[in-house]
Amino acid sequence: MLVEREKASTSAADVTSPAPRVDPYGDLVRDLPTFNYKGDEDETFNAWYTRYGPVIDDRGKALSDDRKRNLIVEKLDKATYKTYSEHVSPLKTQEIDLATTIDNLRKLFGPKRTLIRRRYEFLQSKCPPLNGAYVPYREYGNMIKGKFGDASMKDVDSDSLKCLVFLSGLTDPSHSETRLRLLNQLNRLKESDPAPLLDDFINECETFVTLRTDNRAIESKEVNAAYRRKPAKQDKKHPYSPNKGFRYRRQPRDHSLHSPSRNERSASPAKKRGTKRPKRKHRCKNIAASARGARTYLKVRINGHPTRLQLDTSADITMISRRTWEDMRSPKLDRSTITIRTADGSAMNILGSFNAAFTIFDRKGRPTEGTACCYVTKSTDLLGLEWCIQMHDYKELREQYNRKLASAAIENARDDIVNRLKTRFADVFSPGLGRCTKTKAKLFLKPGARPIYRQKRPVPFASQAAVNAEIDRLVSEGVLGPVDHSNWAARRCQEEQRHDPDMRVFLHRIE
Repeated sequence: MLVEREKASTSAADVTSPAPRVDPYGDLVRDLPTFNYKGDEDETFNAWYTRYGPVIDDRGKALSDDRKRNLIVEKLDKATYKTYSEHVSPLKTQEIDLATTIDNLRKLFGPKRTLIRRRYEFLQSKCPPLNGAYVPYREYGNMIKGKFGDASMKDVDSDSLKCLVFLSGLTDPSHSETRLRLLNQLNRLKESDPAPLLDDFINECETFVTLRTDNRAIESKEVNAAYRRKPAKQDKKHPYSPNKGFRYRRQPRDHSLHSPSRNERSASPAKKRGTKRPKRKHRCKNIAASARGARTYLKVRINGHPTRLQLDTSADITMISRRTWEDMRSPKLDRSTITIRTADGSAMNILGSFNAAFTIFDRKGRPTEGTACCYVTKSTDLLGLEWCIQMHDYKELREQYNRKLASAAIENARDDIVNRLKTRFADVFSPGLGRCTKTKAKLFLKPGARPIYRQKRPVPFASQAAVNAEIDRLVSEGVLGPVDHSNWAARRCQEEQRHDPDMRVFLHRIE
C-alpha cells in the first residue's frame, strides 16, 4: 500500500509540474560563434551566414524576424559592430529589418578583392606540381569549385568573358593607364547595368589614347625669360640740336699707348665746366646656350614621392636638393663615406645619402623600377648614371654605340702603335733583307726548260663546291691571284683534314 501511494503521488506531481520552457534565442547566442571580420575569403560575413544561417532558421523557428536580426547583430564582435553601426547611422540597428541587415552586412564585410580580380584569378588558376607523396588533383578541383562560386562565373556571358580576356591581355607597362581606366569602368557597373561589349572596350581605349596624345600636344611648354635692355635716356641738360651742333659727349676709355694720361683726361672740357661725370651702370647680359633644348627632364618616383630630375649621364650619382628631400618627409640620412667632386675637381657639399626605391618614367610613360643610393645636396636635382644604367632604353643605347666606340678606339690605338714602331725602328721596316747580309736569295730557271701541259687532277663532283669556295677564299685573302693565261702553273691538291672538316687546297711544285 505504501508503494502504491508513493507511485500515485509521483504521477500526480508529474502531471501538475509544468514542463521547462526552452529558449531558442539564448541557446543560439550561447552556441553560435562570434563573427570576426578579417577581410579574407573565408572570414567574410557571407561565409559566416552561409554556414550558420540554416542553423538560425532551423533552431529559431519560433523566433520572429526582429529577434533573428537582434541575434545576428549580437554575434558581431566589438570592432565589427562599431563599423556597422556607424555605417547605418543615423538609423539604429533595431530600426532595420532582417533582410536589409543581412544585405548590408554582406556588402560591408565582403571580400576586399573586386569581382574583376576574383574572376581574373580564377582564369589564372594553376595546379600545384605533382610529386611522389602528394597528388594535388582533388585539392585543385575543390579550389576551382570555390573560386568559381566566389567569382560568380555562372553569371558571366560570352560578352563579359571576351572583355575579361581582353583586359587580362593588357600586361605591358605601356597599357597601365588604359588598363586602370577599364578596371575602374567595370568596378562602377551596377547589377542593373548592361554588361559591356568588347567593341565598347576597344573604342574606350582608342579614345583615351587619342585624348592623351592631344593633351600632351597642348601641354604648356617651359617659359624661358627674356630680358630687353632699356634704351639710355638722353641728357635733358644738353639735348641734341641740329642748329647748335653736337655738344660735348664723354668718349669711351681707350687704354692704348696713344691715349692721354689720367692727368690729361682730368683736364677735359667737361671737368673744367664742373659737370658731374655720370656713373657707369654695369649691366649683366644672360646668354643662354643653344643646348637648352637638349636638356632632358624625366618624371621619377622616389620612395613613392613624385618629382622631376634632369637627366645627366656624365654624373655618376643621383642627387636631390634639400627641398626635395624635405618634401619626401625627410627620410633618415646616412653619413656619406665617399668624397663627391664636381667637374672642375672641387669637393661638393653632401648632406647625406639614403637607399631609395625609385621608378623612372620615360616619354611614353613606361616605368623602370630599381633600388640605389640617393645623395642629398643643397640645390641640385640630377638623375645620374647609377640609376640610368638600370633603364632598358639606356642598355640598348650603350650596346648600340659603346661597341662601335670601343672598336674605333682599338683601331686608332693599333694604328698609332704601328706608326710609332715604324718611326722608332725604321731599319727593321725598310725594304730588303735587313741584317741578312751574308746570303742573298736568287731564283734560277733550269736550262732548256720548256712549258709542259699537265692535265688538272680530277675533283669529285661532291667536293667541287667546297674546292671552289676554298679557292675563292684564297683569292680574297691575296694568296692566289686570277690571270688570263700563264705558261707556268702549279698543280693543286685538295685534302680534307681529320681535325678540320673544311676542304683545304695545297699547291705542289712540279719537279
